[in-house]
Amino acid sequence: MQYGKTDGVVDVVKALQRSNDIYFYKAAEWLGITKLVVWAKRLGIGAPLGIELAGEAGGLMPDPGWKAKQFDTSEDREARNDQWYLGDTYHVGIGQGYLLTTPLQVNAWTNVIANGGKLCKPTIKKQSKEHRAKGTECKDLGIKKETIELITEGMVAACETGGTGWPLFGFGVNVSTRQRIDEKNTDTLTHTSMFSFLF
Repeated sequence: MQYGKTDGVVDVVKALQRSNDIYFYKAAEWLGITKLVVWAKRLGIGAPLGIELAGEAGGLMPDPGWKAKQFDTSEDREARNDQWYLGDTYHVGIGQGYLLTTPLQVNAWTNVIANGGKLCKPTIKKQSKEHRAKGTECKDLGIKKETIELITEGMVAACETGGTGWPLFGFGVNVSTRQRIDEKNTDTLTHTSMFSFLF
């Protein structure tokens, strides 16, 4: 995919390195909201991950049915606010719009890449030797090895010159990262979070 005058042809590795929204808009369009919803549910959006903390939020993966229910007044229907638009899919594709996630969920997805495609239940409990021997409760999501390798390559490139993870440039160990902008509705400030793993 061609992007602007500086990035040139963009593949998934460069898109992750440069945090290229246009690439992910198009990827979301190609996949479609139905497949995005399926994968979001596999990754745990919409339900708590099960950490031993009271009040864990499950997040929200919006879809056309959800939007129709949210905008269900006669005024909304007349203004077509209840319709799902391609722009809604674009926003979901870059983790924005009506999509709601917790930092714990985003950390769990980063760990899916670090764990070779397995989604593991987070825990804060000290584990006994017997429990550690059985291993953490994980579910293989069936992601191809090549896909994991490409995503890892892009996350590593984000931590190098030309990437968006500048705080991790020259970190001294092999590190990969994915940044996101966290938005609050109560003020105009945005907050950035980084989810990384060493390898």
